[in-house]
Amino acid sequence: MAVERLPHIFLNDSAEQSNYTSPAGGGGQLHIPKRHRQQHSKRLMSQFENAWSSARQTVEQRTAVSLPTKSGIYLEFKSQADADLVIQSLENIQSGIRLLNVKEIDQADAKVIVATVYIPQGKESYFLKKIQQYSKEDTKTGKPRHERLINSIEDIRLAILESFWQDPLDLIPIKTAKWCEIWLRTGVTKEEAKEAIEEFKALCASLEIGYQNETLFFPERAVILVKADSKALNNLIESSDSIAELRLAKETAEFWVELSPKEQAQWVQDLRGRLRVNTNTKVALTILDTGVNNGHELLSPILADDDCHSHKQEWGTEDHDGHGTNMAGLAIYGDLQSQLGYSNQVEINHKLESVKILPPHGDNDPKEWGAITQQAISRVEIKSANLTHISCMAVTAPEDVDHDKYGRPSSWSAAIDDITSGSFDDNQRLFIVSAGNVRDRQDYMAYPDSNQTKSVENPGQSWNALTVGAYTIKEKISDPERQDHEILAPAGGLSPYSTTSLIWDKKKWPYKPEIVFEGGNLSKAPDGFIGNLEDLELLTTYYKITERQFDTIHGTSAATAQAAWMAAQIQAVYPEAWPETIRALIIHSAQWTNTMKQQFGINDDSSKSDIANMLRVCGYGLPDINKAMWCANNSLTLIAQEYLQPFDKKDSGSVYCTKDMHIHELPWPKEVLLELGETPVELKVTLSYFIEPGPGEIGWRDRYRYASHALRFDVNSVNEDRRDFLARLNNAARDAEYNRDTAPDSGSDRWLIGSQNRKLGTVHSDIWRGNAANIATCNLIGIYPVIGWWRERHHLGRWNRKTRYSLIVSLHTPEQAVDLYTPVANMLKIPVSIRI
Repeated sequence: MAVERLPHIFLNDSAEQSNYTSPAGGGGQLHIPKRHRQQHSKRLMSQFENAWSSARQTVEQRTAVSLPTKSGIYLEFKSQADADLVIQSLENIQSGIRLLNVKEIDQADAKVIVATVYIPQGKESYFLKKIQQYSKEDTKTGKPRHERLINSIEDIRLAILESFWQDPLDLIPIKTAKWCEIWLRTGVTKEEAKEAIEEFKALCASLEIGYQNETLFFPERAVILVKADSKALNNLIESSDSIAELRLAKETAEFWVELSPKEQAQWVQDLRGRLRVNTNTKVALTILDTGVNNGHELLSPILADDDCHSHKQEWGTEDHDGHGTNMAGLAIYGDLQSQLGYSNQVEINHKLESVKILPPHGDNDPKEWGAITQQAISRVEIKSANLTHISCMAVTAPEDVDHDKYGRPSSWSAAIDDITSGSFDDNQRLFIVSAGNVRDRQDYMAYPDSNQTKSVENPGQSWNALTVGAYTIKEKISDPERQDHEILAPAGGLSPYSTTSLIWDKKKWPYKPEIVFEGGNLSKAPDGFIGNLEDLELLTTYYKITERQFDTIHGTSAATAQAAWMAAQIQAVYPEAWPETIRALIIHSAQWTNTMKQQFGINDDSSKSDIANMLRVCGYGLPDINKAMWCANNSLTLIAQEYLQPFDKKDSGSVYCTKDMHIHELPWPKEVLLELGETPVELKVTLSYFIEPGPGEIGWRDRYRYASHALRFDVNSVNEDRRDFLARLNNAARDAEYNRDTAPDSGSDRWLIGSQNRKLGTVHSDIWRGNAANIATCNLIGIYPVIGWWRERHHLGRWNRKTRYSLIVSLHTPEQAVDLYTPVANMLKIPVSIRI
């Protein structure tokens, strides 16, 4: 039977702007302990004065031996156990008092919030005065002045090394110097940041502390690497007024194949003769890896010499390891094994670029991965500015952190978020990264339970990147000597290599990986040994072409290369599609296999929490390239690409607030749906956007956020009219403005994932399965903003920036004879042509 392939429908200017209406008053609720006013103020004043006395004594001691000293002071404020700390009142930008970092620590089975604050010279009395006013003065309502702030503070002390250290404390280099990330507080502009970096480098040189020249820049932060032990780190803290955070620099963690070289070369020549390469393509896939050897005959027509780059010229551009060339074979051909086995022409509509980011000898030590990654992307864009570049990287590093820290942004993942957001040049980018692999054979023995406790690796926690895990259908073992071996993973199940985000904070961090592709399987011998077999891996290109043409690859590297290939196919067909849209289409097309659902106990009766856990293991599932690229008569996909300004300044000039909401009234085949009555129909909605990162540990509550902003979507309920829907959206935006990110009451039970679960990260996707008659009236979709640092850190001047988003909505019915597509195409005056 012929398969209908109809193009997706892009909606032009479908969003109607609706200004958010803000009421007076309101505010979020914090848990602030009750205090005995006089006792509490007396104790805090004593602690404050002791801290200042210790600071003065340290300055005198260092001055006496001609050591540099800072002019201000670092203080640490601590909350009561399981209570809140009013961190927004710990900063006064006009006075130069800056909040440096905020973290939660475990203390006797309770959570304690700890904030580190910098106080410049001459402002020593700022907090002391607040404590004194709390002790003696009342507000008009009869409450102590500054009651919320002072009651929230349990202890004040001089900040120490541990106050700045964001990794587990046992990773502090006590006696042996190690490379550490120094996160510096800088000015707003990049010029101010560069000036602060140069001053800090001069300080390191004077203290004979080694440092790296490469630097990462973020809003109000710059990151530099120094080689130091705890003594040197303490020396820097006592000498510099700019330190905000300290971290340990992370280390990074390698029938066809058995043919003779002559036979492999014959297969290569056959495929080469069937290639049809589009030399005018505007789509480029960039592989960031060990380099690619483009002398391979299957790679040279797609990867030119001048598209092979290296982070350092002395490394050369050739592949010294093989991994990059392995990735290239899948990134160009997708399923190379199938292409070799067919006799049809093979069309290639994208070109390849390679940037070597790993050295041929040793490691990048220390690894300033964020800077290297950003420079790699910039390198290819400068060379080929007229192309749409899609980046693909399967280089990851396990993070040695406490379980409660898994999933938090790193300098590497934040650098990816930064460059993909287009924060400096308004050029958004698609970045595809692997989730990282389960590596220990002992863990394989506990499959699949072990996968659920192995975290997605750095930088797979990037909010804007498309993170790829692995599943497998590899089950055939042809090796006659291993017929007594069993496959470890069932066909269609999670690959034994795939890491997950199940141990991350489920209320805070995005679902990772978002999707899975084939990553290969493992075999289990009769004696229990678990190992690799070429039968259970993916065929690809080999880097030493004088030895052989083919090799195998497995794990999330293989999966990531296939995801990049799919992204390039979609971009070539829809050149007008934004990076946010390509990412959304891939995720929108994904679904769990039956085996995945059986593995992890998902069925029609599964709870919302079970579904959320499944998302952290298998993401949204396995993408379908046909669904990602095409509609059918019974399967309609609508795409809207829009701009929205999340925040604004009120008329008073000093209050910043929520601004725009969008209403999409979608062209809907209402009459067809009403005629279908009780026929089952699936409505799927995916919202995709990129955020600008505000990295650092300045908390994840109240005023300071990692994300510059967030967006939410909702759909009108059955028979809910436009006026009522708009009122409900306005209430939801109001809650978000007051830092209560509660979803509107839209009948969350009708959605598979639910409004509370789907709000994490920068991709929000959900499915409503209902009857056609009910869905017929649900064609209103609202988009509204949620608070972020663009608004709360308004002194950075980004409160009035616009964001953009991609909204994808699809209707699908299993009834093959139903035509949902044509009525909508006719409404929009789109000619319907069928591609076979």
